[in-house]
Amino acid sequence: MCCYFPDTETLCGEPPHVSNAVITEEYRDMFLNGSTVVYGCKTSYSLNGPESVVCVSGVWTQTPTCYEVQRHTGRPQPTGSGPFLPVDKCGEKPVVENGDYIYDDNRMALTYECNLYYKLVGPKQVMCHSNGVWSKTPVCKGGRIRAT
Repeated sequence: MCCYFPDTETLCGEPPHVSNAVITEEYRDMFLNGSTVVYGCKTSYSLNGPESVVCVSGVWTQTPTCYEVQRHTGRPQPTGSGPFLPVDKCGEKPVVENGDYIYDDNRMALTYECNLYYKLVGPKQVMCHSNGVWSKTPVCKGGRIRAT
């Protein structure tokens, strides 16, 4: 016997859509029983519930939600001395079609993630150079293929 073909009843299709979230996994059409998909909330949103869903006998487990939050850390902000500035000092954030960014902990970079069914191509993080110019931005490629 050379090949294994999973029973379609144990496969899951696309993971559930979660508003204001991106899936941090690579694009796939189908998921085997036991597969896990991890969600991350977009900028200014926090996760409520499990961060991942699991394919169990062709059905996804409970999905999380993302709710909007205001961030007030009370920590001193980076000064921007050196070759890069804090992302807040660089003006409008780069827009990546079919994706979104989250701040890193020290607010010196934007980390991009693509929407469901899109794959990140290029750098995952974007930084603001001291001259106010953003580093190279990624693109999100892919999308749903429609049957004709």
